[in-house]
Amino acid sequence: MEKQVKIYHGYAQLIGMTSYRIVNGKFIQSRISQAYALVWNIGTIVTLAWMFWCAGTDMMRSPWFPETMSMVPLVLYSVNYAVIVYVLISRSYRDSLFSDLVDITDQLNRKMELAERKTNLKLRKLLYMKSFTLTYLNLGSFLSFLFLKDRFLEATIIGVAYSILNTSNYFYFTSFWQIARGYDFVDREIKNLISFKSGSNVEDFSEVLQDLWSFHWTLSLMASRISRVYGVQMLVSRTEYVLFAVVYGYVGIIFLFQGMSLMLIHAGLIYFIRALDFFLNNVICDLTARYQSYPKHELIEGVINQKAFSAYLIYENSMRLDLKLNNLNGKLVIKAGYHNHADLDRPAE
Repeated sequence: MEKQVKIYHGYAQLIGMTSYRIVNGKFIQSRISQAYALVWNIGTIVTLAWMFWCAGTDMMRSPWFPETMSMVPLVLYSVNYAVIVYVLISRSYRDSLFSDLVDITDQLNRKMELAERKTNLKLRKLLYMKSFTLTYLNLGSFLSFLFLKDRFLEATIIGVAYSILNTSNYFYFTSFWQIARGYDFVDREIKNLISFKSGSNVEDFSEVLQDLWSFHWTLSLMASRISRVYGVQMLVSRTEYVLFAVVYGYVGIIFLFQGMSLMLIHAGLIYFIRALDFFLNNVICDLTARYQSYPKHELIEGVINQKAFSAYLIYENSMRLDLKLNNLNGKLVIKAGYHNHADLDRPAE
């Protein structure tokens, strides 16, 4: 899985989506990487304005659309451009989020290694599926524009533009995937504590429980932050996808009546794989909400000491997080319901 992360992260850095690079297994940021990302972002934004205008007007003049729908392609490319611009100008917020998420991921990896636990099979399969959809969409989009455009440079630039859309969805998915992985680890460890609680030393039990509740709270705060950073982006991305589905679905039906071809099959695969790509975002959000909300109140029964009770209060506050998934915009909204306890503002020490 580490090689897979390095490959996709390296590609994201190449197209200017992040200024962090991997050096000796660590994510670092330098002035050179920041300057490269800034220059690439400016160049992409300026170049794509003209490229998308030309692509939109070319499709408007095509015989595929009736007069009442002639503006739809231009609207689609305008929304594409708006999403890409927003993704690129919000890079600094994602980089800051990414830096903190890497710290939490490292902490999770250490905990899982000590507990001799591995990522569950369902989450691994989801990551492999998401990686497949990203790879196919990026390569498929590039090949499609290469077939449709006479100029290689123009096809390459538009292909990179669409890969920015696809990769931003991948970042959104992997961010919540790490949170879901953390919640799943906490759930399994607490179930393990329940199984062996009767024969455990109370003090050791309390310390382990406190650490798990504190880590769960950290994961919930990060989930809330991911939701805020990606909220607008995913709303606009959903709008772009709806327009994409309408326009290319309509064009696909027209070409279908003209007979089957390899190009039509290729375009159809891109159409359905992109639907799967967005569906996987919903799946990971649903899993995150499910893993976060598992009740564990029975844990404090028979374990009454100040440290355990303080940890429980923190965890209870975390459990009161209202974790909701809006499937229309893919945004995970978390609202905290705080009690009037001073020690709930921070994990117990």
